[in-house]
Amino acid sequence: MFSFNKQEIITIIVICSVIVIGSILRFTSTRFPRHWQKTELMSGNTCFVKVNVNRASVKDLDNVPNLGLSTAGRIISYRNSHGPFKAVDEIKNIPRVREKDFALFAKYLEVR
Repeated sequence: MFSFNKQEIITIIVICSVIVIGSILRFTSTRFPRHWQKTELMSGNTCFVKVNVNRASVKDLDNVPNLGLSTAGRIISYRNSHGPFKAVDEIKNIPRVREKDFALFAKYLEVR
């Protein structure tokens, strides 16, 4: 018959806990997506997912290609003071958002 010492029991418990927690996180992330749309865009060898500008954080927006941290902050500030966006084109109304920059990052954004 097998017998485990205290250290082995603790190791088994830790491994089982990690597996259970990982399974729970995987299940909840696939069943309850936050603000990411299921449609993905391909750009070269990289796959991007559209971001809902009405629910995204500064960090989420900063991860959008061609949209920097300062623009992400201005989008959040504008949203907080003017309410939710009705269309992605409203981002053009934000001061210091240039048309050519908007054209580069707009395809990665959506309003839901």
